[in-house]
Amino acid sequence: MQVLIWENNRLQERNLQHIFEGKRHKVQLCTGYLDLRTKLRTRMHTPALLVVNTKALGSLQQIYHLHRYAPYLSILAICSQQDNDSHLSLLNAGADAYLPQPFVPEMLLAQSHALYRHSTRLLQAKLEKSNTLEVLGDFRFDFDQYSAQYQHEPLNLNKREFLLLHYLIKHAESI
Repeated sequence: MQVLIWENNRLQERNLQHIFEGKRHKVQLCTGYLDLRTKLRTRMHTPALLVVNTKALGSLQQIYHLHRYAPYLSILAICSQQDNDSHLSLLNAGADAYLPQPFVPEMLLAQSHALYRHSTRLLQAKLEKSNTLEVLGDFRFDFDQYSAQYQHEPLNLNKREFLLLHYLIKHAESI
């Protein structure tokens, strides 16, 4: 599972990183909104999880825009406030779930896995309905953007390389 952590407290950031890396998840630390968008640019069509501390957010609008920019990004907000109004605001802005502090690491992992399963199902449903996305083994091809991924890692290919790779994989038995 790809996990992005956006946290303004370095100690909490290291704790979150340790929790996820202990379960062998790929973790990337984000220093701010623009850094996060840059990291998401190559993963727009890949399920990922963003764990964000609400103190790191400049505004709730950022959550709304992230969902529009990366539709398969699940957002788990960690919040220190205990009032229901702030929780409702987070969910209405687009956060998929929230976890009040302090939290048990097992609860964080359970919530994360549930959100990841949900976004994976959404992507699978889109793949089944779409004519522009094709999955061949560990490869995923997006014909709208001429982008390819291998085991959820983006490949940097031009259009000709993309089409050639797709052809070779699709016709591997006859080549």
